[in-house]
Amino acid sequence: MIVDPARFRKRLAVVSAVRNLGARHSKLPSAVGAFFGACLIASSAIAQEDAAPTETQAMGVGGFVAPTFDRPKLSPDGTQVAVVRISQDRPYLDIINLGEGGETVTPYSLGPGNGIADHHWLDDRNVLVEIRYGDEFWTRDGLNRGGWHVIGTKTRKITRLYERAARRPLSPRGLIKLRLPSFADYFVPNAFDEFPGQASVIFPDARTSWVSRYGLTRERYEKLAEVPGEIWDAYVDRQGRVLAAWGHPEITGVTFKDRVQLFHRPNPKSEWSVALAGAFDDHEVNLLGPGSRAGTVYVLEDATGDTLGLSELNLSNGALEPVFRAQRTDVLTAYRDAKGQVYAVRHDDHFPQWHYPAGPGRAVLPATAFHAAAAKQFKDMNLEIASFARDSDEVILLVSGDRDPGTYYLGSLTSKGLKVLSKRFPEIDDEKLVQRHPVEFQGKDGSRLTGYFSLPKGVKKGQRVPYVVLRGPALFPETETWGWDREAQFFAGKGFGVLQVNARGTIGYGREFWRAGVGRVPTAVPADILAGMEYAVEKLAADPARICLVGRGWGAYAAVMAAIREPRSVRCVVAIAGAYNPAGERLGLPVRGARERYSALVSASATDDEAFRELSIPHIVRRIRTPLLMVEARQFSESLPGTVREMVRELDEAKIPYELHEEATSRPGNLLTLTPRRNAYARVAEYLLEQTAK
Repeated sequence: MIVDPARFRKRLAVVSAVRNLGARHSKLPSAVGAFFGACLIASSAIAQEDAAPTETQAMGVGGFVAPTFDRPKLSPDGTQVAVVRISQDRPYLDIINLGEGGETVTPYSLGPGNGIADHHWLDDRNVLVEIRYGDEFWTRDGLNRGGWHVIGTKTRKITRLYERAARRPLSPRGLIKLRLPSFADYFVPNAFDEFPGQASVIFPDARTSWVSRYGLTRERYEKLAEVPGEIWDAYVDRQGRVLAAWGHPEITGVTFKDRVQLFHRPNPKSEWSVALAGAFDDHEVNLLGPGSRAGTVYVLEDATGDTLGLSELNLSNGALEPVFRAQRTDVLTAYRDAKGQVYAVRHDDHFPQWHYPAGPGRAVLPATAFHAAAAKQFKDMNLEIASFARDSDEVILLVSGDRDPGTYYLGSLTSKGLKVLSKRFPEIDDEKLVQRHPVEFQGKDGSRLTGYFSLPKGVKKGQRVPYVVLRGPALFPETETWGWDREAQFFAGKGFGVLQVNARGTIGYGREFWRAGVGRVPTAVPADILAGMEYAVEKLAADPARICLVGRGWGAYAAVMAAIREPRSVRCVVAIAGAYNPAGERLGLPVRGARERYSALVSASATDDEAFRELSIPHIVRRIRTPLLMVEARQFSESLPGTVREMVRELDEAKIPYELHEEATSRPGNLLTLTPRRNAYARVAEYLLEQTAK
């Protein structure tokens, strides 16, 4: 079980309140808008198959598109594994017996255009599966999750969760038929992890939030507590007591709430007290699990330091007592066992590093001892206990590295020895993979910047190679870290050096580094990309005449803006599912809240519509002097997103050379899946080779 602390800061990206913005939905790209129609698909989205599909053997592009053995989850008794697999570019859920032979019990494939967003064991005979509609590769805002289904591995029965109304609804709004981000119950992080057969749910009512459990078998709510305001996260102990919560201090009709509070109490009979209060951007808190002493809770927080660190919240007096904080980087991840206890936290200062906190009663947890022993056995590798069996000691360990896409091992917390379960990408030849090296360099404003680079195999001393500089889709992305990166490996395999830069605004280097990019997206990120390119030419064997930028979403925006700024330094740009038009995004937001918030995040210096148009690529296409490939999607066989059509129109009118590569569904009503992503990568690689050929 893994907790992602950056999810709160991710809310800041684009609009912190997508959950609160009904008005914005009409302006979303078509890939996101398709989500709302797709949610209406009936439970036939999952179809049982009588025989397991054959494994895909595709190499080249296909081997890097998606893992063919992914996210294995142990049944509570540890005798079965539910795993997501790929066959003929379609995902399916495989239930495997761990006895002799490891035979498949029942494979379940999905309807066209559907994927698996998440899955959990309800009990030893039933698996919960959350549907994902389409391929997230094309969906910048990530709103493509569908409903949950229950699969009976013995009965072979498939039913949709929430098919029937809850017997004790919280209110008329609490009935979960169609869960949209703004007006329904929502699951807390790790909702299914700790309490078998129940989901933890938070429901914002008129003035308070109801923290509840939803019994998945009887489809009944159990209200646990009310907390003032609109709560995102809550700590519920093993007895079902709600003792801490984090969120807004009130529920209002505004589109953006600029205050946050951390609530606490020593027992359910006590009144709620406030341990921490401040502006939305001042603090980040993630409630984890029971602390090392009675009456404490482990949290990740940056209220007592610039970086995100591990602390204990005293439930009696609200004190935050630091436990571990890295000097230069945030604690990116916290790992919890089957009981919700924190057994390790991780931070990445060039390479992954772990800290092992004490368990309840200051004991050494079995998972801590297991992880520490594995770290000694697999030196200089990424380690993650991917799954715990709730009712036994069996675990699944994932070991990966920069030249190892990952291998899953079966093990036990109480005995030595590991058994290979499967590789994540069994079709990839590890011998063809290259190293990812950390780098540090100085930005043009003197900022300390970091990143990773890879060189293709066979590069000789003094040889100059073409380079690809990669940028991901998020407005404020998580830091690039050491380890397996399939895009970097794919482009290195095509003969390119690859550079990834942690520009200002990246999450993972503390509050101040993040703030250095806030309000400066059109300037800071392109400047840091260009600084990385200069460093690559000076130190990393980059050919200055053959450097191309490849970005998705906001990364596409940064790539084009960097090319506009320094056209002679950039050989070509590849923009995938680009976020080209901040002005249009801004105008689609309601005023007195979200629009002002968006403006402050993207560009604090742009104060009116005209200033934002100067930051929007369709309005400044005449400044483009670099060869441009745009890779876009037609969802449901409809037209391209409006911002792309606007880009194309302006490029045509200005007679700017460009190429538009479209991926579309073959028939109406379909969403894009893995095949179009495979095709897109193939065309991108082909285009880069054409542009950088000597």
